[in-house]
Formats: sequence, structure tokens, C-alpha cells
Amino acid sequence: MIALIQKVKSAQVKIDNTIKSEINKGLIIYLGIHNKDEDDDISYIIKKILNLRVFSNEKNKFNLSVSDLKLQLLIISNFTLNAITRTGNRPEFSNAMNPKDAKITYDKFIYEISKYHNHISTGEFGGNMIVESINDGPINIIINSFDKDVPRNNF
Repeated sequence: MIALIQKVKSAQVKIDNTIKSEINKGLIIYLGIHNKDEDDDISYIIKKILNLRVFSNEKNKFNLSVSDLKLQLLIISNFTLNAITRTGNRPEFSNAMNPKDAKITYDKFIYEISKYHNHISTGEFGGNMIVESINDGPINIIINSFDKDVPRNNF
């Protein structure tokens, strides 16, 4: 599972020119579900997102998380995060989970993260969405659950 995290001042998702969801200060989470993802991948990504210290404290040092500040999350499904681009110019998406199973995994992700965080909005799984945001920083971080078993000294 890959999560692209963007720190934002505000964001919204539109579908057919209608606002479906919007948040103020917080994080956009673009979530790419890999065909080998399991429950422990969900748990790992959720823990990382909620505890990621990308918000500044009074000394202007990244020391606070979205949970510490009770900020908002906007979660958007994004299978293209699993693109394979090693060869050629057209991305290949064979690593993305099939849509039926990915929807189940996405819904489970939303359910599980909702147990720990109350300020969650979403896009529409599989939908053609327009995402508008005002990035803060900009700060963009990628979290890949396949890194969870890699020893820290190998980074």
C-alpha cells in the first residue's frame, strides 16, 4: 500500500462539478492499493499517517501530527500510485489490486482509520474526481507499507 501525503491549508473533491468533500487544514491522503496488500499493510499506513510529525510546534520544528492537532484528513483512492514506469513511456498498472477487491480494502481502510480519527472526508472510490488543494509548504511524503520490514539502517 502506498500513501502519498500532502499537507494542505484546504482541499476539496468535486465530482461532476459538485463538491463531494472538503477539508480545512490537514492532510490529503492519496491511497494506492497494491495487489499484495493485507490487513497489516492497512494498520501500518494508518499508524504512520496519524503519527507523522509534519506540523510545526512553537519552535517551528516538525513535532506535531494530524492527531495531536485534531486536523482533518481527505482520503482519495488512487490506483495510479502503483504504476510501474521502469520501461517504456506508458505506465503499467498490474501491481494495482483489482477494483472489486480494492474497494473492499479501501472501505476497510476508511473504517479502521475512523476508529482513531474523527475528522475524515473521502473522495469516491473509482470515481473521476477533481481534487483542488492549497498545499502548505509544500510538504509531500510517500509512505510505502512494503518498507515496514526493511531494517532502518538500509534506508
